[in-house]
Amino acid sequence: MVNSKAHLILQDPAFQGVLPRDFAFGSATASYQIEGAIDADGKGPCVWDDCLREQDNGHVACDSYNQWKEDLKLLKQYGCRVYRFSIAWSRVKSLGGRNDSVNEQGIKYYSDMPHIFTMQSSSSYKQPQWVHKQDHGRFARSLLLCHARAVELYRREFKQRQNGRIGIVYNCDWVEPVNDSPEAKSAADFAREWVLGFYADPVFLGRFPQSVVDYLGDSLPAFSDEEWRLIKGSTEFFGWNHYGTQYASGKRLETDNPRLVSFGSIERVFEKDGVVIGNKGEAGHPYDVPWGFRKLLRYIHDRYTGPASIPIFITECGFSIDGEADMTFEERIHDTQRQDYFAGYLKELLEAVRDDKIDCRGFMAWSLMDNLEWLYGYRKRFGITAVDMENGCKRTPKDSAALLKEIFDYSIAQ
Repeated sequence: MVNSKAHLILQDPAFQGVLPRDFAFGSATASYQIEGAIDADGKGPCVWDDCLREQDNGHVACDSYNQWKEDLKLLKQYGCRVYRFSIAWSRVKSLGGRNDSVNEQGIKYYSDMPHIFTMQSSSSYKQPQWVHKQDHGRFARSLLLCHARAVELYRREFKQRQNGRIGIVYNCDWVEPVNDSPEAKSAADFAREWVLGFYADPVFLGRFPQSVVDYLGDSLPAFSDEEWRLIKGSTEFFGWNHYGTQYASGKRLETDNPRLVSFGSIERVFEKDGVVIGNKGEAGHPYDVPWGFRKLLRYIHDRYTGPASIPIFITECGFSIDGEADMTFEERIHDTQRQDYFAGYLKELLEAVRDDKIDCRGFMAWSLMDNLEWLYGYRKRFGITAVDMENGCKRTPKDSAALLKEIFDYSIAQ
């Protein structure tokens, strides 16, 4: 039985074939969250091995290092055209040094297959020593330069023969002022410019947002003219991880907590006039708010991708059902709330492409399977595939996977 929200798409001829023929529908994972085999075939240690040593960790994860062929079968079954995965450099460069040897077993594994991680690992690992303004400035400088130099190297050495497309991925939710007060509007604007503009403005506009300049003061990253030339324009698409929306109350938080600082040091609330902003996911991440997704999509188009004439790729988007880990197996498979989330967000996406003329070329559902959600462990589940960790990490498709296939089969031009 098709989800009722999906019917609004599948029964409307105006949505049929709206997306371009080459639209990249797929699903996403990240290496440490699914691979397991943390010391197999010459792999070296990584920061997360230490961070999570005494709690849920990636020692086994979803066992994708051994079951990657099963994962590819799932992708084909779901009609996915692309698979967004990440590379564990500790598997490729086991000793970590620039001039250290390459682990050929790691290369073979990734060859056989078709922001948020870095920030959270850095601040979590260094939390006792983390000085937020100074270290955020140093972090942003390193991240932007590493990205820009990698892009320059790829364009110079590999692009002509590989004909690949290289770019950057940002992580950002929408923040809506809870009321019309100047404080709420200012807090919402700052959160957007701190979380997104801090990294996107340099790449697209060749400068930092003024609010970030004012906030960081002497800790603002400094670049030479040559470095700015490398950074500006160092992407061929706008990769965007998005989950939910919050209200900004207008209250600024005086805190050194790295996680709160990384998201703007503002109070985020989820009710307005006694009405909850949307259906609540596990641990409040995310809330299901399709209209916030559409607002941020327009913001990205107006500020960045429209003027640059480059496309948007939604590289992560998904929903963790509250209490899913405690549900029966049948309830987990018939994941109605996740289906509601995808149907609502995809309807907004199709309308944005059709009505707002926004150039979006891809959507990758997070996640291909239930996996390790970093500090949240295995209780928080985003997968469109259930993973039974008690029985060899057996994979079982959820109904949301079939829903996604049906919507994209209908909306991608033939």
